[in-house]
Amino acid sequence: MGSYHIPNHQDMARYWYDSASQAHVEIIGLCAAEAELRPLAKVNNVLQAYSGSGQKCVAKGGTVTIYPSQGRVQPRLGQSPQQAIKEHTAYQASVQADLRAAEERRDAFGAEMERLGSAMGAARKEWQASKQLRVRLEGDYRDAQAQPPPESQVGPDGETGIEQEIASLNEQLAHDRLEETDLRNELQRAQDAEQTAQQLWHSKKEEASQMQQGNLRAVEEFERQTEQQMAAETAHAAATRKLERLMRNIEQMEAQAAAAHTEHDAYKTEILKMCSEEDGLQSIEDAKGRMDIGDAALQPKAVEARVKKLKGKIAAQQKAAGGMREDIEAENKRLESKAMLARLDAQKIRAAYSSLARGLQRRTDKLKILDKTVERSTCTNFNKLMYKKGHMGNLKVNRQDRKLQIKVAIKGDASGGVEKDLKSLSGGERSFTTVAFSLALGEWTHSPVRAMDEPDVFMDNVNRRMAMESLFQNAWDHQDLQFIFLTPLSLEAVAAAESALAGKGVSLPKTFVQGQHVQQTKGRHTGWWLSMGGVLCMMLYSWTANPGLLAHRLDAFDSGAMQRTYASYLHTWRAPHP
Repeated sequence: MGSYHIPNHQDMARYWYDSASQAHVEIIGLCAAEAELRPLAKVNNVLQAYSGSGQKCVAKGGTVTIYPSQGRVQPRLGQSPQQAIKEHTAYQASVQADLRAAEERRDAFGAEMERLGSAMGAARKEWQASKQLRVRLEGDYRDAQAQPPPESQVGPDGETGIEQEIASLNEQLAHDRLEETDLRNELQRAQDAEQTAQQLWHSKKEEASQMQQGNLRAVEEFERQTEQQMAAETAHAAATRKLERLMRNIEQMEAQAAAAHTEHDAYKTEILKMCSEEDGLQSIEDAKGRMDIGDAALQPKAVEARVKKLKGKIAAQQKAAGGMREDIEAENKRLESKAMLARLDAQKIRAAYSSLARGLQRRTDKLKILDKTVERSTCTNFNKLMYKKGHMGNLKVNRQDRKLQIKVAIKGDASGGVEKDLKSLSGGERSFTTVAFSLALGEWTHSPVRAMDEPDVFMDNVNRRMAMESLFQNAWDHQDLQFIFLTPLSLEAVAAAESALAGKGVSLPKTFVQGQHVQQTKGRHTGWWLSMGGVLCMMLYSWTANPGLLAHRLDAFDSGAMQRTYASYLHTWRAPHP
């Protein structure tokens, strides 16, 4: 006999008829509603049919009997089947309500996800457009930098389109330069803070050094006093042992003397009792002879003299030992108190030394961090200056071997942008790289005077103009410094660099660059220009082996100290090789 539970549906009777006919088994059917009992009981092979409320239906031929649930189904868990069905129905309704609410939230979440996806797609498109615009502007900017100055491109009637594009690029560059100025100001504040920290570190280091020296002196004094105390304690112990030994000898000798006097008197008394006085005296003399002791040695005065002599020896031994026992013990206590104070001072000094050592270690760690920061900043500035020509640069410091490694990737090179060492570069590329590295390293150099010897040699016109532009821009950005440059070339690149800076919104004053030409008969030419307070005030592009010919140019300075400084500089300068 089989038992099945089927869902509530309209074709239930047909379903059970087909199933029971095919299976040829008697079936007990279960249904959810009471209205389904009768049709279910009439199905062939259905033995009995039950509803959820506990009613039973039995079909015998054409008769269908329905038994009520009362008394047929026992209540379960303390409640009736009707109450359980009611609670299950309420629970099913709440679950369905929660399901509908969850479906509504799912639909709302799906709509929100679609909206966010659309917004993300729009933002991604906008970002792609801005990225493409930025790439195009950077390409235009690099192309504009690689081209000659704008003045050489404008025809007689002018080209309005190029001028407008250059103006827009200038506006963008001006905005970038404002941001760069803010970053430089922030960097300057960081450098000031670093300088203050370095000064504080040096002062603390000096204090630590002085305190360490004081600690060493205190430790040496403590060790010396400890050695003296140990020597005094050793001498005191030896003197104490010697004094005790002498006292024991004195006591033994006094006891022997007293015993000898007692024995002498006893012998004398016995002898006088036993014989006459003459015989007694003779016996005493015989006894003295046997004892090998004279009369003088047995007299009280002789014994006192001997005791006094022994006490004198004791006093001499005490004096050699440093005084009486009480004095030596008092001196020992005083030295112990002094040693205790020295130990306390040593503990304080060690604590201060440990604190200073920890502070020194923290400052050493900060200096290591500053070292890494300087390396990263210099590498970033170097790469930024190299990028003006489309190149890439990288700096790496090997602190263990104390070596600096410079790698560059040249734009348009046949190697495909692979980093190269400086030895594999051409003369112009190496000169431009040297200028970029010097300017990048100068950001962390605190020297008020900067000098470069022939920084633009072996360069073509484009590289030389960009190098001059970078040098002028660096001098303009650091107006608190003074720069000195020497060059064997003409001043045409100077005018081109000034024009390029003016096109970028940096208008140099007329007194920013001034030149002075000194010609030598042998034709050995070089040039140099210097800046005071950030202003390039004099420029010489020819050189002579006799520095005295240039000394008359120093009358342009108002400061006597500056004249003496540069006069000394000229007399120590070496003329270049022909």
